[in-house]
Amino acid sequence: IFQSSPAQRIPLTQEMVKSWIENRVKAHDLQMEFKANEDKYDEVIKSYFTARNEILSSNGWEAEEFDATGEWILGVAGSFEAQKELEEELAQQKEQFAEFAALEHLSDEQKEQMKTALQSSVVQRQEFIEVFKADWPAVEPYLKTLDELDDYIGGSRSTPPDFQ
Repeated sequence: IFQSSPAQRIPLTQEMVKSWIENRVKAHDLQMEFKANEDKYDEVIKSYFTARNEILSSNGWEAEEFDATGEWILGVAGSFEAQKELEEELAQQKEQFAEFAALEHLSDEQKEQMKTALQSSVVQRQEFIEVFKADWPAVEPYLKTLDELDDYIGGSRSTPPDFQ
């Protein structure tokens, strides 16, 4: 499903995101089960991944596709936060540019260099966001669920996210 560049991949759908989340919960629960019973396995890591891949396969996922989709979904989710930060940065830049203009001890060239340096950060962030923007409609409805999933996997939440 995912190739080496975003242009070569299949766009996400809400159904794919939901399926990935559901299967990520199953994989996490399985991992906790294996961890709790690790003394019963000669090679617990190998046994876990074998069982995980069987669960994924029974739910329509290939292991590599599942892992790549997860990385992409998390990148898309991160791009929402990057967009908020960008908007805040742009607002701050307007103020900074006004301050630069008022600095009499700097030449116009120095002021322009300072502006250019600040703008390069914005351009980089915009490029990062743009890579993921096409998949915003598929991920946006699940942003809260992804946060809850992260909390669940991280151990700060005892129950998996509840969503339909």
